[in-house]
Amino acid sequence: MAPPLVFVYLGLELPEYTRAALRFGARGHQGRTVLLTNCRWESDVESEYEVENIQPWYDSSPFQSFRDSTTLDPHFRGGFWLHVVERFFILRQFMVKEQCKSLFHAELDVMVFDLFGVAEACNRHGTGIFAVMDDPTRALASLFYVNSGEKFDH
Repeated sequence: MAPPLVFVYLGLELPEYTRAALRFGARGHQGRTVLLTNCRWESDVESEYEVENIQPWYDSSPFQSFRDSTTLDPHFRGGFWLHVVERFFILRQFMVKEQCKSLFHAELDVMVFDLFGVAEACNRHGTGIFAVMDDPTRALASLFYVNSGEKFDH
């Protein structure tokens, strides 16, 4: 079974491009496409993607423990770095809830066109988190694949 492509959005209102990003993502790989959010959403009658409200199952206490001990600037761009990190906690809890061993994650402002064969190539290479690098010393979390919950926890 192909891993899902999971987007996470926390905030008051979803961006206008949300549906387009989800449609492109759904067409660009073989697994489910899911948006995890705390926003209200008017669902489409038929769509290629799923939208799931995280509030019934997301436990923010592990993130709050992180938040209380981190040196990240909580005031930078309205808590930008904290929102960036919180999605990892949401994604990991989603993996546990869904009992999925792997997933792709993309930010909503990333257009996903073709993930066919990427999971298989990463799985042949090893286990862990596979991310896009913008230079030899830095990876970006705008699009990544994870095939180990234990390594994701680390």
